[in-house]
Amino acid sequence: MKKKNFVLIFLGIQIFIATISHAENQHKIDSLENVLHHYTLRDTTYVKTLKSYAYLFQFSDPEKYKKNILEALQLADSLHFEKGVIQCDYALALIVSEHGEKKEAIKLFEKCLAVSVKANDTVFIASSYGGLARSYYELGNSDSSISYYERAIKIFDDLKRYNDEAVQLNGLAVVYEFKGNLEKALTSFQKAEKLFSADEKTLKGENKFTSYLVDVYLNITELLNNFGNLKSAMEYAQKANVIAEKNNYKRESAFANFVLGSIEIVSRKEYGNGIIYCRKSLNLFEEIESKDRIAMVCNLMGQAFVKLAMADSAEFYCRKGLQFSEEVGFVQEITNALKGIGMAKNLKKDYDSAIEYYLKALVKSKESNDNLGKKEILESLAETYSNKGNYNKAYETLKSFTLLKDSILDAEKQKSINELTTKYETEKKEKEITVLTKDKEIQRLEIKKQKLLKNSFIGGLALLSILSFLAYRTYRTRQKLKLQLLRNKIASDLHDDVGSTLSSIAIFSEVAQQQSKEVIPMLDTIGDSARKMLDAMADIVWTINPENDQFEKIILRMRSFAYELLGAKKIDFEFIANDDVTKMKLPMDMRKNLYLIFKEATNNMVKYSDASKASFSISGTKEKLTMMIRDNGKGFDMTKLSEGNGLKNMKRRAEEIGAQLLIESFPGSGTTIQLSIMNV
Repeated sequence: MKKKNFVLIFLGIQIFIATISHAENQHKIDSLENVLHHYTLRDTTYVKTLKSYAYLFQFSDPEKYKKNILEALQLADSLHFEKGVIQCDYALALIVSEHGEKKEAIKLFEKCLAVSVKANDTVFIASSYGGLARSYYELGNSDSSISYYERAIKIFDDLKRYNDEAVQLNGLAVVYEFKGNLEKALTSFQKAEKLFSADEKTLKGENKFTSYLVDVYLNITELLNNFGNLKSAMEYAQKANVIAEKNNYKRESAFANFVLGSIEIVSRKEYGNGIIYCRKSLNLFEEIESKDRIAMVCNLMGQAFVKLAMADSAEFYCRKGLQFSEEVGFVQEITNALKGIGMAKNLKKDYDSAIEYYLKALVKSKESNDNLGKKEILESLAETYSNKGNYNKAYETLKSFTLLKDSILDAEKQKSINELTTKYETEKKEKEITVLTKDKEIQRLEIKKQKLLKNSFIGGLALLSILSFLAYRTYRTRQKLKLQLLRNKIASDLHDDVGSTLSSIAIFSEVAQQQSKEVIPMLDTIGDSARKMLDAMADIVWTINPENDQFEKIILRMRSFAYELLGAKKIDFEFIANDDVTKMKLPMDMRKNLYLIFKEATNNMVKYSDASKASFSISGTKEKLTMMIRDNGKGFDMTKLSEGNGLKNMKRRAEEIGAQLLIESFPGSGTTIQLSIMNV
């Protein structure tokens, strides 16, 4: 078999072979069996033929595939056939990894890497790095995974093997998303999509990299879903599903249904529809025996049943997810399963058991450095403590996993206070006896008594101060928790009640227009107004939600909005935000006005500038935050500037947050908008 075919078979995270009819496949099996039976020499040709024969059973009979690959490997090794050894080692590592044996797969990938380095085979060096990256990720070691992915990407880029590079970028983006670095995840996904889309054969489904393009679509879907951009998320999910079904990609079809189920369950709150998608996904994953993916689907179904208040079904699927994730050592899904069981226990009002499972999940999330997962578990744990009426622990839990440490510290403080009190009372009694029995020491004891009283008074004041501080902190934490719960409730009510009402108005106006024999402009106006209000309400809900207080979420929403809007107009753009900015935390009103000014400026650019390139930059220090928006469009004459509603709104919003808004433009020289916010 040619080198190119081997590389395409062995590269990347998942292996997919174009569908062929049963008759054609059986004919190939019969032909190769006949060749192997009559070919008496055990040379390199026999090794290649045996490998080709093994590939025909890769999905239909994995054990037979593995058996023949092992036989080919042993023969290649005895013949000192390096290329054959490398290819067989890699093929064996992949099938072992696919069946969940991650630690064994790492050993095989490392062996393949060593042989590839010795043979100076750069393609398989990069391929081995990719295999190691995926295996380490699924074992929860994200830092090692990122390191190996970056090595593989560099080699494939140097070799100009752009489809292979895109495969590794897709895997790297998944790891970044797992670590909670959504900005880097989106950047990597976009690079992968761009590389895949440059190949017409991939877009048409005429090569084996089409399956990876489906993966990228699904991953972008999930990320857009996290940003709250449901419309674009559903579009990417449908693209993925169409390609998967057209090419009979079982694994990708399973993933497509899983992602669609995730959107229905997590974002649209349509739990029944989500469970239907998940069941189809689960059947496909069980068919191809993908244990780690079975765990993912079961845990998602468990989450849906929790939302439907079906505690027994939720616990059943989460325990099934726990079983499969533990079998393959998938730390992230072990964490999700433990969290799901905790939620089921919480539904049953078995709060002690719920807390027990949440704490186990916290330990696992800390083990895998899963910041997003840890946050979700802490929130659920806080809710359970809140149900028990322990508001202080609820708020403290949201900050960090210090419950056990705090309880021990509280016990030690109480013990220390008791010991000091006992010591004081004992010393006081002893002094009184001494005064009665030793008149000559009265003066000395009196002085000591005064000192002791003084120290006790100081100690009492200190103790009173500590108790007052603890009481004040408890009050503050309770108020903060109530405020967060109120913000969550407002956001939920706006989304569920107002949002559904506006959607109904828009739909009813369209139906009325279709059913009417006459054109009624007022119905168009009603529909347009309802849709505009839906967009505005989505921004308000996003602003109110406490989860979006971190500036990183603002940047991701801006990037997503610009990618969707400018991409539709084919305007090239770059978006730069320095590290100091991502660590900032803005108040709700400042976050709202900053985003709406950005949105207004971007909309104006798309509508009026005729630009082909644009740039967005956000930089900041402790004292100042600066947002700069530039385009190379046709510009306008500042002396003839007529302030429309858009410009007035931008200036008004800037004034509300005490910011300075500067607009600079000349005909034919583009436009620059700068927003500066002081004392952030």
